[in-house]
Amino acid sequence: MKTKERPLAGSCKPEGAKNKAGGLSCQGNPSPLKNQDGSTEAQELRLLKSLCSGPVTTFFARRHLDIAHPAGRILGLKKKGYELEPV
Repeated sequence: MKTKERPLAGSCKPEGAKNKAGGLSCQGNPSPLKNQDGSTEAQELRLLKSLCSGPVTTFFARRHLDIAHPAGRILGLKKKGYELEPV
């Protein structure tokens, strides 16, 4: 039985002062280029920029943003103060 993915909707504005990724631009989706920077911070930035333009599914994050473990990146963003909620 297949389960339906719930995309995440996010806010580009951090809550509180514990956000370290300030100054982000929310202009459009990141380009789906292969061999992008694989660091956790780079993956979180790509995910955050994509969330600024609309909901993101796990499949989209894995395929187009080159994020193997989107749930881990969501957790990291939440720990930095971003309010991300399933829609």
